[in-house]
Amino acid sequence: MRHGKSSWEYNLQDQFRPLKNRAFNDIALVFSHFKHLLNDNIVFKSSHAVRAETTAREFLKIAEISTEKLVVEPSLYTFDPQRLQQFILNQGEEIDELMIFGHNPAFTSIANFYGSEYFDNVPTAGLVQLKFNSDTWANIKSAETLLHLFPKQLK
Repeated sequence: MRHGKSSWEYNLQDQFRPLKNRAFNDIALVFSHFKHLLNDNIVFKSSHAVRAETTAREFLKIAEISTEKLVVEPSLYTFDPQRLQQFILNQGEEIDELMIFGHNPAFTSIANFYGSEYFDNVPTAGLVQLKFNSDTWANIKSAETLLHLFPKQLK
């Protein structure tokens, strides 16, 4: 899931930008269409950037999942598709399902590189679900795009 719409109202370094109020509505809207797919096997990881971590925490709060289940990963603060790809490929085999919260253009690139559907852009608060065609993270080559939820299309 890409982070919600961030604010440029304050003169802050990129990683400290907060979410706009609109983002909270978008997160709730996307969650309402995804909630039936949540299960106890999902591991949640987020960039440490305020806008991504806040998106993750809000998503978990709405889902009534303890934020203790959220792992904040500084390496997810990337816009580079190759770095995001390495993050995914290096996940431990104890993880069956992973939900990550982060940034574009890396998220759009990864969705297009692995997935079976093409997106010009994964928008803010957009969620793309991929099912990888591999039993190990290190060996993934392709995925089926199972679902995409973009706030504008859900309104």
